[in-house]
Amino acid sequence: AEAARSERRSCDDTMNAAVGLMRRRALRAAALRVRGAAAKPPPPFVRQQPQSRVDEEFELIWNDTVAPETCTDVDAPNIGAYAAMGMWIGAFAALFGIYSFIDYLDPPSWPHPITKEKTMPKEAFMLDHIKPWGQYDK
Repeated sequence: AEAARSERRSCDDTMNAAVGLMRRRALRAAALRVRGAAAKPPPPFVRQQPQSRVDEEFELIWNDTVAPETCTDVDAPNIGAYAAMGMWIGAFAALFGIYSFIDYLDPPSWPHPITKEKTMPKEAFMLDHIKPWGQYDK
């Protein structure tokens, strides 16, 4: 009897929690509908206006009338010069490693499943029987 009572109590607790959660969701949805449903989007990242006039001939400047900014993002203050150099060297080493691995496998020496002669006979490239456009046999 005690086990059944405790099971009923845990079932009631679960039901009360579910009802409370549904009420909270309904209240939150109503509150969002009343106040406009969402917050304003955060402002976009904008660089500071330059202190001096920007040279018109500088080709890597994008001026969208908000604030001139460089077209290439070279500003990463959290990455030092040595870390950046290490990343460049690592990227080229990875590419060289992939190239070396494929070169080691030597795919051209693998057997071909179908030869070119079986799929396309040599007669397919003999174009003597084809006439120019507009000339037909009568």
